[in-house]
Amino acid sequence: MYKYTIIFLVSLIFSEGKIYEFTEEEVDIFQSSIIELEQKDSLNVLIIKSLENQVFNFEHHIKNDSLIINQLELKNRLQSELVSLVKPRWYENKYLWFFGGFFSFYLATKTVDNLN
Repeated sequence: MYKYTIIFLVSLIFSEGKIYEFTEEEVDIFQSSIIELEQKDSLNVLIIKSLENQVFNFEHHIKNDSLIINQLELKNRLQSELVSLVKPRWYENKYLWFFGGFFSFYLATKTVDNLN
C-alpha cells in the first residue's frame, strides 16, 4: 500500500496539470477498444504458444532426421566395407562358365557326330 501512495504522490507532483474530460460516448468507445485489444492480445498469446509448440516439434523432427541420416550413413559405410571384403570365388568367374558351356556343347556335338 505504501508503494501505491508514493506512486500517486509522484504522479501528482510531475503531472502537467491538464485535466481531460471525456463524454460518455468517448468512454464507451475507449472501453470497447480496450476490450477488443484485450481479446486480440489473448488470441496473440494463444498463437504464440501454438507457434512455440510447432517450433519445438520441428526441432524434435530435425533431431530424429539427423539420427536417421547418421544411421543410414553408418549402414552405407559398413556395407561398402563388406563389399570390399567379399571377393568372388574361382568358380564364380563368368569366363570360366562361358568357355565351360562352349566346350560342353562342342564335346556333345562331336560325340553325336562320332556316333553316326
